[in-house]
Amino acid sequence: MKNTADQAVYEFEYKPTVKEIRQGTGLMSKGMYPGIWLRLCQLHGIILGASFGVTGIVTSFFLFKASGVPIHEVPLAFILIGLVIGLALMLSGRIWHNHSINAYHAHTAELNQSMRLSHAGLEIISEHMNLSYGWASFRVIEQNKVMTTLLLGNTGFILPNRLLEQAGDIAEISEAIRAWFDARAQVRA
Repeated sequence: MKNTADQAVYEFEYKPTVKEIRQGTGLMSKGMYPGIWLRLCQLHGIILGASFGVTGIVTSFFLFKASGVPIHEVPLAFILIGLVIGLALMLSGRIWHNHSINAYHAHTAELNQSMRLSHAGLEIISEHMNLSYGWASFRVIEQNKVMTTLLLGNTGFILPNRLLEQAGDIAEISEAIRAWFDARAQVRA
């Protein structure tokens, strides 16, 4: 519907893809970790990744000690086993992360739900639920060329342009979302 921003209502089927969910969680991180916190989060990821390698080497050391094989006789095997263990740990962490994204996608894919955006806020509607969030509920909005994310604390909503275009012109909808979000300060006051 196209009228004034206060009268506009945009409704679309809400079924983001796995790729969109991944991109959206990355975009939401910008709002969750502002400024130096994003850099510290990235540093934490590097340290965590390095710890997988260290854990692999330490585990390899104990395996060699338990087997009675001197490490100095087969140093390449010691290093390779340590690296394989470290990579297995990294892979298991990635599988765990992907599982949460895939579980979210499976849940949203099986629901016949729609999303409605208006001056009042965001609504998710299905035969099983009706959730409403006023614009004052959202802490941060992030937009890029492919989507908009609305952040509520440490979670939020992913609004891919592919879904928004079901409701109308993406530029018009993005502008309305931004205007409604910016006006939330008046509601909070």
